[in-house]
Amino acid sequence: MIIKFIPRTEEREHLLKWIESEWKDYSDPKFGDQRPLHDEFLKETGLELDGWWYNQVFQYWKRAQILGVDTPAGRQAIAKMWAAMSGLVESVIRVHGKLPKPGVSSGNIEKDWFW
Repeated sequence: MIIKFIPRTEEREHLLKWIESEWKDYSDPKFGDQRPLHDEFLKETGLELDGWWYNQVFQYWKRAQILGVDTPAGRQAIAKMWAAMSGLVESVIRVHGKLPKPGVSSGNIEKDWFW
């Protein structure tokens, strides 16, 4: 298990198992060799509304809205959105550097708070 420090609820445990399986069985085999390309998309369009990453993430939001999260396909779309978002964060880390220390308010960052 990658993430062990989070207090476990049944739904959190289910979610973490799902994303780990998604990465191992689908995302990494399908997209793993495309990471340099994903980084180029980030450098070129960043988080622009017409950018590649925005479309990768929010296509799943739109799908979930249409299908409804009360359906298995709608719930899958929300989970796939999280998987796409994690790919974006990984690209951000590769291109721009490590994340700030967790557990502080959003925007409350000092130079020695990097994890």
